[in-house]
Amino acid sequence: MTNGVLLVLPAGIPWVLAALLTFLDGRRRWVGLLGAAGLAASLASLVWLAIVVLREGTVETVAGGWPEGVGITLRADALGVTFAAVSVVVVLASLLYEVALGVRWRAFPPLVLLVAAGLNGLFLTGDAFNFYVFFEISMTAAFVLAGYREEDYQVRAAFLFAVVNLLGSVVFLIGIAALYSITGSLDMATIASRTDALDPGSVIVVAAVIFSAFCLKLGLFPFHFWLPAVYVGSHPPVAAILSGP
Repeated sequence: MTNGVLLVLPAGIPWVLAALLTFLDGRRRWVGLLGAAGLAASLASLVWLAIVVLREGTVETVAGGWPEGVGITLRADALGVTFAAVSVVVVLASLLYEVALGVRWRAFPPLVLLVAAGLNGLFLTGDAFNFYVFFEISMTAAFVLAGYREEDYQVRAAFLFAVVNLLGSVVFLIGIAALYSITGSLDMATIASRTDALDPGSVIVVAAVIFSAFCLKLGLFPFHFWLPAVYVGSHPPVAAILSGP
């Protein structure tokens, strides 16, 4: 198997399976178990990728055979693969726990798979804009999951979660646009190599904007006001999915 295919599999498997499971009733146990099998396959591909990274160092490819700078750059290093694997383990355990309890939404398994696909993509991408895209894929699925079981307090928590994170998304996108304007590139490696030659003031401002977006979206101090309502209101397996990654 080529390194390019191996880089696509961790996000590709749950993404394709999520699309297929949307046509099935996720409340059936076998559908949930099929989703869990897809996550297990994604985890296996990450373990395989980790072995390749440990042997060969950083692995990189441009999806679809497009020229660099046009296609989606995928890049795996030891830290990114580790984060992706930990995230999939948490999501897989949460899905299996809910399947054992009895899934109440037909869309629950595909939503969980989309969270995993987005997380794997953002940890394995080498492009700043696609980091944003994969982040939003996982967060959009998380918005819906926050209201799982549809109790009033859960719906309120999901609404609060969506509003705060959409604000964070706007700030994040502004930061990515500013980053491109000062570096002329969205490739993370290129950005890192060019920042040393830039005005430190502009770099600090852009970094502050992006960091503020992460503070909003992840509930870091001083933007942690929304966390109690969301985590108390969320169903336990959902809370694990939201907090574990």
